[in-house]
Amino acid sequence: TDLDEWKQIVDVLWSDPMPKNGCIPNEVRGGCCYWGPDVTEEVLRRNNLQLLIRSHECKQDGYEFCHNRRISDNSILDTMYKNHSNLETIFRIIDTDHSGLISFKEFHQTWELLRSHLKTEISAKAIADLAQSIDFNKDGSIDINEFLEAFRLVDISAHN
Repeated sequence: TDLDEWKQIVDVLWSDPMPKNGCIPNEVRGGCCYWGPDVTEEVLRRNNLQLLIRSHECKQDGYEFCHNRRISDNSILDTMYKNHSNLETIFRIIDTDHSGLISFKEFHQTWELLRSHLKTEISAKAIADLAQSIDFNKDGSIDINEFLEAFRLVDISAHN
């Protein structure tokens, strides 16, 4: 079914490598998994690939290798977001409990504040739908990478 296929795509996009062999569920995220170097080698072999490049997380040096240098996590965020530090500041302001995540409640409260100051109408359902659309991994909260990615996608669509 379409829902099953979509779940598989999300699982692939949001799963993470781990140092040991095997594949285990990601209990922290409540979905997706962690996979080991053996899984990486098998995927590369089956698809006749030399390297897997991922780019959905910020990395201190801009990149990071793992699994015998067969996976590269490249942080394209720093170069893609013109207002990266401003967006990080906004994220920290919205994250009122300083958990490192924006809860749907925090997101809703921020939109209510913006709505009242901007004198614009946006329904509670529209706010909830927006929060859910930014929660790419569907764990019930918005992390910094999801927040930044949402702005990147909006920026791309605005320029197309």
